This record gives sequence, structure tokens and C-alpha cells, in this order.
Amino acid sequence: MIRDFLFTQQKMDVVLASPGKDEEALKRRLRKNMQHCDALLIFYGQVSSDWVEDTALEARELTKSRTKRPLMCIYDGPPREKEEVEAYFQNLLIIKSRESFRAESMRDFLGRLGRRL
Repeated sequence: MIRDFLFTQQKMDVVLASPGKDEEALKRRLRKNMQHCDALLIFYGQVSSDWVEDTALEARELTKSRTKRPLMCIYDGPPREKEEVEAYFQNLLIIKSRESFRAESMRDFLGRLGRRL
């Protein structure tokens, strides 16, 4: 649903990565994508909070040398019952929407990218 919203309605390019498949391939893909992206949105659904935090920290490290660092966001979606994400650093937006996806919840993220709902 979030992919469709960003790609179809907002006309943004979306590159998906699924944790748990091939972690090394996922890390290679993250490194490549972080060289050129305007934003990284990590969807926190049924993966562990450790995976989310590790991915955010690695992405931050990968972009240290960029002149303009990409916006980083953790979208904390369903399910409702899970651990809190314990990552706090500059340029990281956390959107809490554990009940269901709501386009309205993306307003701050889109605004920071210079887009509107």
C-alpha cells in the first residue's frame, strides 16, 4: 500500500528490499542505492527492531561523505504490538502509524522532500 501511494500517487521512484532473503545482497543494494537517493524510507512492520535500527545506522554511515545527505525515515506501521525503535539521530524522521497506512501520515516526509499530498 505504501509503495503504491509513493509510486502511483506521488510519482516517486521506489526501490524495494526485503529483509531475511539474502542479507549480503540486501546490504550491497543498500550501499548502491544510498549513493544516489533523495530519501530512504525503512518500513518497520514484522521485522525486528534491531534490523530496522541496524539498517538506519548503516544508511547513515553510507551517506556521511555526501554533500547533501538524503532524508531518512522509519515508517512504524502495523502490527501494533512490537518493540519501539530506539534510533535517534539528525535527519531521521519516525512516522508512527501502527493501526493502518494513512496517506496523511506521510505529510511531514513529503514536505521535507518538497512534495505535497
